[in-house]
Amino acid sequence: MSNDSGYSEQEDVQNMIDRAVERDGPTYVRENINRLLGGINVVMSVDKDKLEIPTALDVALARWDPSTGIDPAVTRAQTRRAAEYLAATGDQLGQTELVDALADGSTLNTATWWGRAVDPGLRYLADAQLVEYHAVSDTYRWVGEEGR
Repeated sequence: MSNDSGYSEQEDVQNMIDRAVERDGPTYVRENINRLLGGINVVMSVDKDKLEIPTALDVALARWDPSTGIDPAVTRAQTRRAAEYLAATGDQLGQTELVDALADGSTLNTATWWGRAVDPGLRYLADAQLVEYHAVSDTYRWVGEEGR
């Protein structure tokens, strides 16, 4: 079913969520989505399980314009892998641990993977307060939403 916007009700709600995430951040939207969708579901046929609510990592990577000389999609994807690995381990990890765990050479050679994709990406995520960077030990640790 479509409406005056030309989008289906599902697409309209997804567009509203995307705008709210841009404006208020993913944490706020995630905390309030069930309350908001309760009222929407009364007047619209929307399957909330099919809606995508971006995470803080999604938002940060979408805003990042990597100028590393590598395809930005590849750079973002490899940075995501490293950030998700940091989040999964909860440990403070440096280049050696991340390279050993993630750099398989199939996408980028090891030096390029670290120097032109993951390290710049993790430093960007540190600026976005999703990752802590420890200069003395040259290590990173995932802090996610708590860092904001």
